[in-house]
Amino acid sequence: MDKKFKMTDSKSKNSVRGRWKNQLGSEVEFEVNNGQLTGYYWTEVSSTGKSLPAKKLEGTTQTTPDGTVLASWSVQWKVETPQETRYSTTSWAGILRDGKLKTSWILVCANEPEWKSTNIGFDEFTLV
Repeated sequence: MDKKFKMTDSKSKNSVRGRWKNQLGSEVEFEVNNGQLTGYYWTEVSSTGKSLPAKKLEGTTQTTPDGTVLASWSVQWKVETPQETRYSTTSWAGILRDGKLKTSWILVCANEPEWKSTNIGFDEFTLV
């Protein structure tokens, strides 16, 4: 492991541990153990237009020598509708600054044509 970085754990005051809400009302809850993120994601945004049940997430986090926290995590989706079952994955990467977790995300959907299968966006999370 690079000595310039330390893994963030739940005892760090700069940890992402806890429950966060983004600008669209979706929520994420993180547990942090030796730099590993686990938890759940509740989305208010979906192709069905409805909230989806909580989905497990996995990821990592680290703190730089100046105390900056970086985090990344992924969620696998399986959404069943009367017409089809949709499969996708979303990954977020972000930085904790000024009490906000500012992220970029990429969503890839298996049910779309290649030219339409990938979406990219931004989320800003605040502690709930």
